[in-house]
Order: sequence, then structure tokens, then C-alpha cells
Amino acid sequence: MLKNKVKHKIDLGIVVGVILMLIVFSMLIAACVLMVKDEGKNKSIKNQLERVQGGYRQSVLYDRDTKVMYLWDYRGGYTVMVDADGDPLLYKGE
Repeated sequence: MLKNKVKHKIDLGIVVGVILMLIVFSMLIAACVLMVKDEGKNKSIKNQLERVQGGYRQSVLYDRDTKVMYLWDYRGGYTVMVDADGDPLLYKGE
């Protein structure tokens, strides 16, 4: 008596597509986790710094504890402002 053997054909394109979707999904989750961690660090920095002047693209800020002044630029981040001798500029307000 002959038994009918059923062979399942799995499309290789579907398997590769599912694997790629899982990889992309896991990368998105990892990126979200990193952004949440970075947001927590940025909040502590933002609470430490006070804006003196500036707008959307650039701002002058100072550290509340040390009074050291920083230039913030949306393209490059934070930079310590220095005087002609290379010493950090200190905020004299308040």
C-alpha cells in the first residue's frame, strides 16, 4: 500500500521577508530604548543650564552651579565659551 507523502513548499521570499521584518522591528525597538535613555540625560543637562539669550538655532547658556557659559548650536551641540586667554567665560548676571 502506497502512502501519500505530502511535502510542504515554503516560499523562500516569504521566509526572507519575515526575517528582515523581525530584524528591522528589533532595530526600531533598540533605537527607541536608546532615545529614551538619551532623553533622560538631556533633561538633566537642560535643568542644569539656564538660557541667557538665543533662539531656535543658537543659544547662549550658563551652568547654574559653575556659571560657565556655553554656546549651543543645533548642528554641533554644546561648546564652552572662552575669553582671549582661553579661560571659560563666567556668567556675571543674577
